[in-house]
Amino acid sequence: MTKLERIAELAEKATPGPWSVRGCEKHPDSGYELPCVYVRDAKLNGVSKDSDNRAFIAASREAVPWLVETLQEAIRLIESAVPIVQRLDQQDDWARACNRYADKMDTFLENVRREVKP
Repeated sequence: MTKLERIAELAEKATPGPWSVRGCEKHPDSGYELPCVYVRDAKLNGVSKDSDNRAFIAASREAVPWLVETLQEAIRLIESAVPIVQRLDQQDDWARACNRYADKMDTFLENVRREVKP
């Protein structure tokens, strides 16, 4: 299973949103405040989703930054292709630009594939 598939699976198993943060509790030993996440209905069809919700929350700390970084890179690649495509007015230029863009996409996809392997 790829990293992206694992993130999707965690999200699918967790209780549907929206979720919210409500008042905090104090940890009995340290006195630090603990954030409390309120989930509208942590039971679906009478089955508790608490452990799935905890797994989703824990994985989100690393998953969200990875998803943001991957999306930003995809946007950069797409944006870099726009001016190339706009400037093309001859068939040879088109072929060279397509090859350059394909090379960039191959590199990007290779990096993503490496990252998403379990």
